Amino acid sequence: MTKLRIKNFGPIGKGATDSKDGFIDISNLTLFVGSQGAGKSTVAKLFSSLCWVEKAVLVGKKTTKEVETLTFLKNLLSYQRIESFLKDESEVEYISDFIHITLSHKKLSIKTKNAEKYIRPQIQYLPSERNLVGIVDRFAQLPLLPDSMQGFLYVYDEVINSPEVQNSVLPIENLSVHYNKRKNKVELQSERYTVSLNEAASGFQSAVPLFLVTKYFIDTIKKRRVELKFKNVNEQKEFEKVLDKNKAFNSYFVNIVEEPEQNLFPNSQKNIIQFLLSSLNEDGQNKLILTTHSPYILETINNSIYAARLQEEGFKADALVREQEQIDYDKVSAYVVKNGEIHSIKADDIMQIDPKEIDGCSEEINTVYSKLSEMEFSDGKYEWQRLEENLFPAHCCF
Repeated sequence: MTKLRIKNFGPIGKGATDSKDGFIDISNLTLFVGSQGAGKSTVAKLFSSLCWVEKAVLVGKKTTKEVETLTFLKNLLSYQRIESFLKDESEVEYISDFIHITLSHKKLSIKTKNAEKYIRPQIQYLPSERNLVGIVDRFAQLPLLPDSMQGFLYVYDEVINSPEVQNSVLPIENLSVHYNKRKNKVELQSERYTVSLNEAASGFQSAVPLFLVTKYFIDTIKKRRVELKFKNVNEQKEFEKVLDKNKAFNSYFVNIVEEPEQNLFPNSQKNIIQFLLSSLNEDGQNKLILTTHSPYILETINNSIYAARLQEEGFKADALVREQEQIDYDKVSAYVVKNGEIHSIKADDIMQIDPKEIDGCSEEINTVYSKLSEMEFSDGKYEWQRLEENLFPAHCCF
């Protein structure tokens, strides 16, 4: 399992204070919730950056010497626009089965281990600004966009031009998605209409890039796995030698998604998170890291956790939650980022994620409604009505 420790970096102050060693776990599914500006995206961006450093070093694209420079560190953080968060007292650690990365005193240090066993992932950060891909003139406006968005646009352009995603069915409204090369536009098509993505509702402009990029990488990795069929053990061993030498193939998917619920109706939020969970379950090594404000996202995940437990106990939970969308509680980490601290919100006693950090607002709204109701019915004009109800209960017959 990969672990991450963050202290005194941007909005993150003390970090994971309820953890003995200050680390948080990055599991198959890792969820960060919290108010805007609390630091959810900061944590996700740091993880993404250090996961990329791990890959770059272990596949030989970067040497340890190149990485352990201040210039590299500044470029790494500026890619995600978090370079201003770095302080003299900032402390960050990233530990996996293959590498130990430490950031201290504005210096990265790297120690590798078991490097020969490293399996190369496809790492993709899906930013909250992804809805821009549907409306900008992609390459004409590249210089105006952050580096991370420029990188995402290049990936998106590769994706929409690939045959793998043509006529894919979006898990929202069952719309078909395809790229019209003549018009140079992504289009959504139903039985009744066809609309270009740049003219579609904002929810589609957010969901389509998320859907297409995720589907493309999941399908590409799966296709490569199917293609790698060997006639005998010797052929497989020869291939593994080559693979070990150049680590040329991405074998699983690390999908980092900001706000999957962005601009979506609650039922559509449910559908998109079910798609992401199904994609996650395509391979046991896949990782899905989410930042969210949505109680619908959280409760859909809780249903998937609950269903997985019941399915394991012999119940037919897949009649309600498809098996490919279920996830074991032990493969989930969930945290709230709040006041510079990171706290786990897993409730081990009920094996669920505690929703109160997101949905506490509903309780407050309901409390205000109750008090307003009390105020109204305490008015004198309702006194006779209450008296009548007491004297002549509803079940009384005349």
